[in-house]
Amino acid sequence: MNTKKMTSTEADLYKRICDFELDSPSAIFPFSDKLAWEYQWTGIYTYRVIQEYKKFVFIAMIADHVVSPSTPVDRVWHLHLLYTHSYWDEFCGQILNKALHHSPSLGGKQEGLKYRYYYLQTLEIYQKYFGTPPPDIWHSPQLRSEKISYQWLDRHQFWIIPKLKIQIQNLQKVNSALVSKTVVTLVQEVVDFEAIRNRILLELKLGRQASGYKTVQKVLNRLIAELKRIAESL
Repeated sequence: MNTKKMTSTEADLYKRICDFELDSPSAIFPFSDKLAWEYQWTGIYTYRVIQEYKKFVFIAMIADHVVSPSTPVDRVWHLHLLYTHSYWDEFCGQILNKALHHSPSLGGKQEGLKYRYYYLQTLEIYQKYFGTPPPDIWHSPQLRSEKISYQWLDRHQFWIIPKLKIQIQNLQKVNSALVSKTVVTLVQEVVDFEAIRNRILLELKLGRQASGYKTVQKVLNRLIAELKRIAESL
């Protein structure tokens, strides 16, 4: 898609933002390394998100409405705010020449809808100036881009083991299926009812000509049919 050409003022602002270094040359553990370490990002992904953060800041400066970042971009913003001298004195004071405050959501459905609208507006401006945003950094619009159950952990002190999600209903289904399979297998593959019937008749010493033979045989056949019916219905 065709992108909107920046005015000379916009181009100058964007260049100043892009030229701003978040990493201090004297830092042993610079901004980008800390960002990558905290969120377990690769170096390349960290670099890309920082560039998207700078695009977002540009959008925030030229937009005439509230804008909202994606989750990865917001993480860069959060960390930058902790570097108070870099953010307020150098970035806002000398590069933007204007304060850029971070206003988080107050929570709740209405706030979620409001910020979803802000986010859509932000994406619209992004597309006008920069084209299609990278989907691995700018997520699809939704009420929330990160689960509220996220917590910080010291991975040197704790092991992180995924919680097993046990669903009782599924276990009941599996258990029922196993029972059914066991019964059916027992009936169809293990138990030879006809052989059992013949053995019973033999042990009763009822010859085919005996008066009670047909009656007993009929009862046993009925029993066999009933057992098979029950097994097949499980």
